[in-house]
Amino acid sequence: MTIERLRRIAVRIDAGLSLEPDDVRWLLGAVDAYERLAPAGGTMDKALELDAGSGKDPWWVVEARQRRNQAISGFRSRDV
Repeated sequence: MTIERLRRIAVRIDAGLSLEPDDVRWLLGAVDAYERLAPAGGTMDKALELDAGSGKDPWWVVEARQRRNQAISGFRSRDV
């Protein structure tokens, strides 16, 4: 998931570590895409591939659902 990649990049930057070459290329590509698409209404969410698209759940809803499902699974395993 893209948000996980952004979090990984943020952790490395915060720790003063170099980014992985693939992450650098991806991030530079996203900034380039944003610069090209913004004048026509493009957003950073789209450039970073965070925009889930029409009819799909955004990343924060997906994560919340996963946390909920893990919690439910934890309750079920204690009842067994």
